[in-house]
Amino acid sequence: MTELLQSGESDHKPLTGQGFCHIEGPLGGASVALRFDGTLAGAPVVWDATIWTRAGYLRDHPGERLAGNLIDVGEIGAQGRRLTVVLDVPAVDRPTVQKTLHMIRQWKRLAPGRHRYGGAA
Repeated sequence: MTELLQSGESDHKPLTGQGFCHIEGPLGGASVALRFDGTLAGAPVVWDATIWTRAGYLRDHPGERLAGNLIDVGEIGAQGRRLTVVLDVPAVDRPTVQKTLHMIRQWKRLAPGRHRYGGAA
């Protein structure tokens, strides 16, 4: 499994055969920014990601209507390809990050755009 490295522990350090994940800031809140490696359409990618609780996302994006979960694969930026994941969880903790990384890395048909699941659109 990927070693989760929080700010100050190390720069995003590759782990042989395991990938990397660098977390920007503390866990346990409404969101966390992170970078991790993976693939998109069979090509290597560095994800410049934010994982949100649904409540936190809706609070910071008041115009959004979201009944379930969301994965938004965005454009390529200076830090990698933007990825926003919104989950119906009370807090973004270590197990949530680990499960999210696993889900994104295993999703073979993930494509750019917004993907809603787990509730009414």
